Amino acid sequence: MPIPLNLFEQILEKKDKSKDMFKYIERFFDEISKKRVPVLIVDELQVIGDMKIDGLLIYKLFNFFVRLTKELHLAHVFVVTSDSLFLEQVYSEAILKGRCRYLLVDDFDRETAIAFLEKC
Repeated sequence: MPIPLNLFEQILEKKDKSKDMFKYIERFFDEISKKRVPVLIVDELQVIGDMKIDGLLIYKLFNFFVRLTKELHLAHVFVVTSDSLFLEQVYSEAILKGRCRYLLVDDFDRETAIAFLEKC
């Protein structure tokens, strides 16, 4: 995916790097948000579902996403997965109800797809 060279260089500048990736991303988005609203899209997140780093990483990650969007208003975050059971589990266990929107996009029949698109 092509991005402007200056943006790529800004992401990789050594002076802004941190050992804490959450802090690094937060600072980076804080800087970017002064000019435009960053959008973070994370696909196939279920691959780290069971990964533990001082507790389950997935819950820390979703809490970080909530911080970026609801608390700091720095970015929009979209999490995309083909594993709807995984997302339902995270949604209920990470106490995300009321803190984010969960949209199940499935294989619609023609009528359902048309009705969905008309609502948008």
